[in-house]
Formats: sequence, structure tokens, C-alpha cells
Amino acid sequence: MNIFSYVVATDTGFAPNPYGGYCTLATCKPKIRRVAKAGAWVIGTGSTRGVGAHRLVYAMLVSESLSLEAYSTDPRFDMKKPTTRGEPWQRAGDNIYFKDSAGSWQQRPSYQCETEQEHDLSGGNVLIATTFHYFGSNVPLLPRQFAALVKKGPSHIKCTDTSLMAEFLTWLHEQVPAGMYGVPFNTQHITAQHQDVEVRRVVARSRYARRDTPSRSLVGAGVGGRTGQRDILAGVKGQSHTRGT
Repeated sequence: MNIFSYVVATDTGFAPNPYGGYCTLATCKPKIRRVAKAGAWVIGTGSTRGVGAHRLVYAMLVSESLSLEAYSTDPRFDMKKPTTRGEPWQRAGDNIYFKDSAGSWQQRPSYQCETEQEHDLSGGNVLIATTFHYFGSNVPLLPRQFAALVKKGPSHIKCTDTSLMAEFLTWLHEQVPAGMYGVPFNTQHITAQHQDVEVRRVVARSRYARRDTPSRSLVGAGVGGRTGQRDILAGVKGQSHTRGT
């Protein structure tokens, strides 16, 4: 078992994407996505300009690693295909890359800039977790003994210290059961960003929107028997966890 750790500079619900009963990492962090296997943990800590340093945004136990192409066609993740309208979680879909009939990569209208496509595709895989702790705006402060797990700056660190990992996971599971405990910290930021992207991609949207918009039956419904979007968000509202100081 390994723990991969990096800084979530902007927490928008896009990367990671904690919706639909799955936490997924489909874009950004290509080096982690290339090498992390089932059984590894990936954690994201806050930035000084975001929720704050040394705070845990999320932790996911990788259950599978799918190729980007397989992810794009897997019906379990249809609801993670972004829509250009709707709730913030619908617009933050991370299932944005697919191959056309000629075998060329295409990008659905989304929050991700097209200039990031090569970087994203270099990761090759999408990391998927059914067991995860996503705190969003309700981030807990990491105890000082886990300072070695906090990455400073870009890239990532890989922890192989078995005793430190065991101590961290014990602490994590003592906080709250696995689940989603907050909405993304930067939801307002991504809404404004999306409006800008919409203007720049009006042509692409008219070409792909009708084909790629998830059916209404998926909105608010469980995926593979897992908790639905509305249930998740209702659960978040019902939480009494207090943001650390």
C-alpha cells in the first residue's frame, strides 16, 4: 500500500469529482494516475489560497484504475459527463475525453481548458474509489504528526512508511465514516469559470451537447445501487462538522 499526496490548489468538484457515489480523478495529476493501483490511497490537502494548508480536502482508496477510453464509455460514469446547464455538480463532470469514430481524442465542453488536454491524456488512466472521505469546505486540520504527508508546491509525494500510513488511516477512520461531508470550497469560482468557457466553446457545445447530456433519469439517481446525488447533498446539509481552526 502507498499513499500519494498532493495539493488541491482549487477545489471545484471537478478534480477530484466526488459525485454519484464514486470519487474519481480523471484529469490533472497524470503521474499519479499512471502509477496508482487498486489498494493505494490518494489524498489531497488544501492550499494557502484555498481552504488553507495542512487541511485534508479528501482521501480516496483506489478501487480500480480505468483507461480514459474505458471510462468514457462505461455506463456507470455517464452521469459524470458534464452538462452545460444544471446544478454545479452536473457542470463539474470529469468524464470529458472520448475518441471519435476516427479514433481521435475529443473533449466535451467542460471546465477544463483545451490547453490542458495533452497534459491530462498523458495520465492514461482514471482513478476510481467507492470508499472515500471528501470534506470539501468542511476540511479538518491534519494533526502535526502527519506533516510528512503534506506536499508543498506542485507535483506529489509518495509515502511508503507503513507505520505512518497506518496511523493516518486510523485517524481518518476515527473522524467520520467514509462519505461526502461538504460541498466544494470553490463552487462559486467554477460557476464563473464555466460561464467564460461556455462563451468560448459555443460551437463545440452545439456539436456535442445533445449527444452527451445525461438523461434526466440519471439526475439524482443512484449509480450501481449507491447513494444518489440528492441524497448525498441532503446528507451534507445535515452534517454538523465544524471547519477546523
